[in-house]
Amino acid sequence: MFKKLSRLALAGLVLNLFLVAPSVNGKGQEDETKHINKVRGQIARIGTGPKASVEIRLRDETKLKGFIGESDETHFVVVNTKTGARTTLEYPQVQKVYSYRLTNAFKTALVAGLAIGAALFTVALLCAASEPCSGS
Repeated sequence: MFKKLSRLALAGLVLNLFLVAPSVNGKGQEDETKHINKVRGQIARIGTGPKASVEIRLRDETKLKGFIGESDETHFVVVNTKTGARTTLEYPQVQKVYSYRLTNAFKTALVAGLAIGAALFTVALLCAASEPCSGS
């Protein structure tokens, strides 16, 4: 009885090894491709040149600060602003991209918020100075 049970358990483990492992590896590869495309998109949105300031965290926990000198389909170059040293990086090396460049959407929202705030402040001042608004 023990031999039969151990053979059945061994057969189940072997089946598990061959049936489950490929699906896990396939998903990991898919996630890696998504991550590379995300990083590539971030770098493309930031652009290149001295105004494209970034901080890059690599998978080995190294941090690079500077700006993006050039970008390509397979790699991009980070130029250190202080020393001028150029570091060529491939997209799979990158863990996270931090950008210090303001996007156009953020600039638009900031201007709209300031305009609305100024309008509300003006209305409050006018209301406080007028007779009907003060409640007297």
